[in-house]
Amino acid sequence: MKFSTNSKVLSKVLDSVATALPFKSVMAILNTILLEQDATGHLRITASDLDRTIIERLPVQFHTAATIPPVRIAAPAKHFLETIRALGDVPVTIEVEPHYVLKITAGTGEFTLSGHDGADYPSVPTLESRQPHFSVSREMLIKGVTKAAFAVAKTKKHSAMVGILFQTYPDGLRIVGTDSLRLVVYKALRVESAEPIKAVLPVDSLKGIARMSGDTTCRVTMEKKHAALDFGTSRLITRRIGRPYPNYERVLPMKSEHELRVERTRLLAAARRISLYAGSNAQQVRFEMTADKVRISAEDVERAHSAFEELPCEFGGTKGGSNDMSLAYSSDYLL
Repeated sequence: MKFSTNSKVLSKVLDSVATALPFKSVMAILNTILLEQDATGHLRITASDLDRTIIERLPVQFHTAATIPPVRIAAPAKHFLETIRALGDVPVTIEVEPHYVLKITAGTGEFTLSGHDGADYPSVPTLESRQPHFSVSREMLIKGVTKAAFAVAKTKKHSAMVGILFQTYPDGLRIVGTDSLRLVVYKALRVESAEPIKAVLPVDSLKGIARMSGDTTCRVTMEKKHAALDFGTSRLITRRIGRPYPNYERVLPMKSEHELRVERTRLLAAARRISLYAGSNAQQVRFEMTADKVRISAEDVERAHSAFEELPCEFGGTKGGSNDMSLAYSSDYLL
């Protein structure tokens, strides 16, 4: 196998698959990136940590004909990545020589890496479903995953709360994250699903989707043990978390007795300033709400520091009598 391409283009694709490389692995082959020549004129590039697999298909100029089975070589990930990155933006030619030697030629430079037999690389899970269950825009998916990831549990390893829930409804898709203290529900409207879906995917598996190449639309396929996210020329395959997800809907009030309406940017700016005066232990910011204003305050008893600001707002309730209310929040979570 021999092909030519641009080093900057190749580097970008390698950065995408590199997010699936394991931090530590007992299998040396997983510390490599699999290169294959497919019959469509694309270079197929794969990396996996067994829980997730990222596959990128890059159009390149092949100097050799495709074979059956295809030529496969597992290139040492660290050296291969850093070599291509260091080349900058130049034409590069890569050739697979006997005994799985990888020769990289760029300008007057030549670099030789000792690779491994690609046949030893773990097989990628095959999803039987031919049609995706639903499609969602890349921008909406990345935004939803980013927001939900904020609330995902960091320590509850044996719980579904270390993952992000994808659940379809008649009005669209919900992307949910929680650690029992925080809850994020992101609603992606106008997403139609072929059938009801409720699946939990590991948050770590989804962190690399922003780097993946391909279309602006993601086609999502859910099967019993795995899920696939397709962007055309790139694909993420991840295991599903089989544990039941908490019934987050029980903590979402169907009707709220009180509602505060305030300009978000002004609230954020004020809360950020006031949080500087919150005590180091509790880090609490207090809200005192009346019908037309909200007072935001904090106090550090140890240092005798305090601060407050007042913002105009609309605050009311469904019941008669006084609607004044006081609440306190963690400043980190609030911001």
